[in-house]
Amino acid sequence: MLDDDIEPLDPEMFRLKAVPQAAPKKRAKRRPAFARTWLRWLTDRQFDTAYPPVNRLWLYLLIQSKEGRYAVTLTSEMLAEIGLDRYQKYRLLRHLENAGFVTVDRVGKSLPVVTVKLLALAPPCAD
Repeated sequence: MLDDDIEPLDPEMFRLKAVPQAAPKKRAKRRPAFARTWLRWLTDRQFDTAYPPVNRLWLYLLIQSKEGRYAVTLTSEMLAEIGLDRYQKYRLLRHLENAGFVTVDRVGKSLPVVTVKLLALAPPCAD
């Protein structure tokens, strides 16, 4: 009679159930760190020691080209704003062009048209 009251054991009731795992979180792509420079800092002569001439020209071109979106026709008056003369203009443009930061279109003796190249400069994102 006792045997009739006992239910057979089901081994599945003792098996450990798997805890549902949350989906792994996707890591957001991080953009490289950068710092903005105000045009006011480039035109103010007290910052000349912080920004050497080639850096001033490069940053000025970045600002004027809207970070590489537009080409800039570079005049001597524009360079006078950042404390450079026309002789420095050609020397520094040649330096930036040789380094691969800009492309310069010169047609005869007309003003140089400068295009900033950003794609080659952007560092790869760290994952």
